[in-house]
Amino acid sequence: GISLTNVRNATVNNCDVSRVSSNGYGILVSYSSDVLLSSNIIRSGNGDNGIWVYYSTRITITDNWISEPTNPGMTCLFIDHMYDSYISSNTFNGSGYGIWAEYLGNSLVWNNIISNITDDYALYFTNSNTNLLYHNIFENNAVGHAYEDTSSNDWDDGISQGNYWD
Repeated sequence: GISLTNVRNATVNNCDVSRVSSNGYGILVSYSSDVLLSSNIIRSGNGDNGIWVYYSTRITITDNWISEPTNPGMTCLFIDHMYDSYISSNTFNGSGYGIWAEYLGNSLVWNNIISNITDDYALYFTNSNTNLLYHNIFENNAVGHAYEDTSSNDWDDGISQGNYWD
């Protein structure tokens, strides 16, 4: 996989990451800020996480396609302490988990497709506050579409856009 640690002002664009080893990741961002992950394809094979972000700020994750139907335990996007960030226009498909976020704050999650998730909720938020989530499509997810253990996230833009749930 691709690893960015302790970096600032970096871009990972138009990469095709596949056959990630067991307990691995497609793209890892840690202790970093102002990072753009865009237009990447991740088929992680036996890996645990398509994209894994921890202890980072101002991360933009956009226009990525992450799928691995042969590894139902994989998480498409795993977040652990990410703030002031954007997750938009991604496709998370056919994996065990869609977006798993622990301590995501002050971030925008919009215009994503999260489908065919098999092991748990398509979107799972724990200790994640003051995020805005709208215009996402949740479809054909086995367990449920979304879970959060707080009530300070907004699931509508307040004007006209909520989310689509099948």
